[in-house]
Amino acid sequence: RKYQKEHPLLAEEFIRRQNRELPADWKSLLPQYPLTEAKAVATRNRSEEVLNSLAGPLTELMGGSADLTGSNLTSLKCSGDFQKDTPHGRYVRFGVREHAMSAICNGMFA
Repeated sequence: RKYQKEHPLLAEEFIRRQNRELPADWKSLLPQYPLTEAKAVATRNRSEEVLNSLAGPLTELMGGSADLTGSNLTSLKCSGDFQKDTPHGRYVRFGVREHAMSAICNGMFA
């Protein structure tokens, strides 16, 4: 209660995350694509656009990739890598270790 009183916005954000809720306006953050768009765009490009439109406002969102960040377009433009010296980073470069990647992600979610 004391924290809520002293830091109401941070407390509200903490409670939202603990309840596994998204902000009420999260859908408005998504890019809009007109149905009449004539140009075909690769799914990975659209995925990058969506990830990055959500990553800024949803600070709990983290991403990562094995060794194909450049081709699967999963890097978060609003954040650097999560490393020992940059613990605020939100992007994990797993390397080519699929089993370890799964284990790390399971641990982060738990």
